[in-house]
Amino acid sequence: MTNEFNDDVDTMNFVVYKMDYEGMDYCFRTCHDFREVQNAEFHRLRKAYCEAAEALERYVKANADPGYLEGLGIEP
Repeated sequence: MTNEFNDDVDTMNFVVYKMDYEGMDYCFRTCHDFREVQNAEFHRLRKAYCEAAEALERYVKANADPGYLEGLGIEP
């Protein structure tokens, strides 16, 4: 299913709905690539968000107790 937007406001309303309903991390890193959004600045910022979140996740895991991560079923 493809979403069609009449303008930038409709587009951002859709994104806001997804962020609110799913949460930022799930929305941007797991669930959607937002190919239907035709806004270069949006995609630049979305990519930067994903890269920063991934870097933070790697850093936290690298500095956590490996045994604790294993106990939670989290890959170090």
